[in-house]
Amino acid sequence: METTRKHKVPEMEGFQARWYAKNRGTEAQLAQYRRQAAEVTAGWPEGAEVLEVAPGPGFFAVELAKRGYRVTGLD
Repeated sequence: METTRKHKVPEMEGFQARWYAKNRGTEAQLAQYRRQAAEVTAGWPEGAEVLEVAPGPGFFAVELAKRGYRVTGLD
């Protein structure tokens, strides 16, 4: 049986992905990721394993990893 899509879903590849990463990677955004990582991990055990779903360019996952957590991103 053949399925058809009624709406085309834009993909995050090439130019679009680079644009998104550039705009989400400003110094203010990176500082926000650092603050959020500190808030989210408060009370977590050292070296905990983390699964981040839909990590985008991975900036938040990187901040978690910098704090000593084992991070896996699944897009």
